[in-house]
Amino acid sequence: LEAMPQVLIEAMAANCAIISTNEIGVIDEMIENGHNGLLVNPMDQNELTQKIIKLIEDSNLREKLGRNARRVQALGDQCDCLPGS
Repeated sequence: LEAMPQVLIEAMAANCAIISTNEIGVIDEMIENGHNGLLVNPMDQNELTQKIIKLIEDSNLREKLGRNARRVQALGDQCDCLPGS
């Protein structure tokens, strides 16, 4: 496992809305559910499907999550606040 998932950091920098699992560790320290991404329980296909559909159908939510993800990522770059920085 990567200590700091590079793909997550790159997605945040690109203003992408993020869906990830809420496993304890780095990811749940970087993503605040509903603020800068959406978190799902590991192995819960139904929850993942619902969150994907939600992002497809709600462009305002997609934009908000992406914008907030970028802000969090940029702040982490400036202050080395993100885990593993």
